[in-house]
Amino acid sequence: MAHTDPAALVGITLSITLSVLLDLSRVFVYATLTDELSDLVGRQRAAGVRVGLLPFGAVGPHLLANLTLWDSSSCWEARMAAHGEIGENQFSVNRTDVERLTRVFDACVSAATFEDTTPAP
Repeated sequence: MAHTDPAALVGITLSITLSVLLDLSRVFVYATLTDELSDLVGRQRAAGVRVGLLPFGAVGPHLLANLTLWDSSSCWEARMAAHGEIGENQFSVNRTDVERLTRVFDACVSAATFEDTTPAP
């Protein structure tokens, strides 16, 4: 019987487990649905990402945020500078921050279109 390195088995097991547990959802806010954005959405959907499209103005400006949520336990939010670039990165495990950003994301998800086809501009 061949000897198998236990570390190699752990790596294989973890990668299989992670691929099963991974659930990615994204919402893109757009003013104009460009060919570039449509192509990106198509590639991400083909890779298994749940992608929603949200026309600019469909939600209030207080919901327009650059954010990431991980397992309802931590979050990241970009604070934007005046010209639209990221001026500050804020990571948090604070329950209040996670709940606030979850509400923001859920509101955007509710207003977004999640379809296999990209809507007309």
